[in-house]
Amino acid sequence: MKYKEIIKETQDSLSKLSEQLNNIEIKEKYDFEIQSRKFYEFQDKSKLNSITTNFSPPLIYTIDITDSYKLQELLKKYQNRPHGLKTSKFNYRNKEVPVQNTLYVGSTMKNFYSRLKQHLGLIGKNLYSMHLSRWDEQMIYTIKVTVYKIKNIKDPETIITQNIVEVIEQQIWDKLQPVFGKKSGQL
Repeated sequence: MKYKEIIKETQDSLSKLSEQLNNIEIKEKYDFEIQSRKFYEFQDKSKLNSITTNFSPPLIYTIDITDSYKLQELLKKYQNRPHGLKTSKFNYRNKEVPVQNTLYVGSTMKNFYSRLKQHLGLIGKNLYSMHLSRWDEQMIYTIKVTVYKIKNIKDPETIITQNIVEVIEQQIWDKLQPVFGKKSGQL
């Protein structure tokens, strides 16, 4: 194997990715709030469809707790969560870095509705997600979900690859430093 060729191919691949990003725009932004005691309402697909009717993947989303004073209480409940639940990784912070209200930054190329239901703890306990209602001990709090639609402004019919979405998601992750989850992708 010729390693210099591998490096050149990698550079070419990153250049193509950079060129593609020139045509990408975060086109739409929509946010909505959900009270923890109403998570169950999202079992009904029509509830979410009425909120995000115009959104189709690829999407990037953030989940924030709206009341920062409740964040520490929620984190204590997480520390005492049931064992065996595949929750998203808890991101420990350097004490000098202030903890933001952002709980999670994610993306989906397929089904936002299912992914949100996983984070709320309504489905998929064997999938990595926050599973909030499975360990929050019926704590009362509100989350704000913000959804970003990623579009190709030059050619709306062009399929946006997961690599493009992940690169953008990584930048949002770096800025918001969420409490849960992991930084996606490899870049």
